[in-house]
Amino acid sequence: MKYIKIKTITIFCLACFFTSRICAAREEAFMIRDLRSLGMGGAYTAVADDAGAFFYNPAGVAAAEKTQMTLLQIGLTIGDDLKEAYNWYKDNQDDLE
Repeated sequence: MKYIKIKTITIFCLACFFTSRICAAREEAFMIRDLRSLGMGGAYTAVADDAGAFFYNPAGVAAAEKTQMTLLQIGLTIGDDLKEAYNWYKDNQDDLE
């Protein structure tokens, strides 16, 4: 009985060890933080006043003029341009994948 318990614990520990190493070795998904910051060459900290401000400059959230949220790396702006953003995403969906 003791032998089975030790064997089970050993197999579990080895499985956890190798699983964590495999997961750590995989390539991280490319995440676009904010297209505006990429367009500015990363020099975005001083003017961060939209949804990307939480990543670049959290103090810039105070200067935000409209409400925004980011869901699954898709920026959504609550306002008149929501339909335009949806149409743009729908038209360029193949390029984004």
